[in-house]
Amino acid sequence: MKSKEDLVIITGHSSGLGRALLDVCLQDGTHVLGIARRRLDLQHPRLRQIQADFSAQDHGIEQVLQPLSLLDTDHNAWKSVALVNNAGTMHPVGAIGQLDAAGIAASLHTNLTVPLQLCNWLLRKFPAQSLRIAQISSGASHKPYAGWGVYCSSKAGLRMAAQVMAAEAEISGRDLRMVVYEPGVLNSPMQTELRQIPATTFPQVERFRQLESSGQLVAPEDSARELWQILNRSDLPFYLETRYGSAR
Repeated sequence: MKSKEDLVIITGHSSGLGRALLDVCLQDGTHVLGIARRRLDLQHPRLRQIQADFSAQDHGIEQVLQPLSLLDTDHNAWKSVALVNNAGTMHPVGAIGQLDAAGIAASLHTNLTVPLQLCNWLLRKFPAQSLRIAQISSGASHKPYAGWGVYCSSKAGLRMAAQVMAAEAEISGRDLRMVVYEPGVLNSPMQTELRQIPATTFPQVERFRQLESSGQLVAPEDSARELWQILNRSDLPFYLETRYGSAR
């Protein structure tokens, strides 16, 4: 009889932190389901991929996941399941009052609605498994940045949702652990794009430019390894909020 194995679901697995975490998980012998707008040209026996645009509001997350037979037929085979809500967008950038309404809706759908839908789906789909959920957060979840109102709001919402789910798990006694993880200012495509935004639109941009020019950006591989170590801790509390390097 085949022993049960571990599954990790990573959103935004095609670049940045998600891509680095994918490599860490595969090297560790874990099965991975990656969901992103772009499929990787990567074949691996423990990797399944779903191509999906989280900003599109014309379908639910269950429609995205339904075609994958891995989850539809073998969900009882998993010993533990982890979800890493990593996919996100920093747009729209600009002062509240100068933004496009559709852009606000698409951003909140990507950064907050879909992650909550995934959490909701996960808890229903895997009622007997040990569950770990990581919300990839940011200093923007508790610090206001002028020009980043939508992003700050979505990250703050994701952080609060994690606190609520942890409280619910503690009351019910369910084996669910929530991690809110700030990966640091990563050397990623998103950061490259952020540094191109004019200061008139995003007044804090110079700080991020200085971090890059002074070599202070965090390598996604380093952050991914730390996050994976956290998720595999046997003593995880129901809720843990931490940032890159804080355990050192």
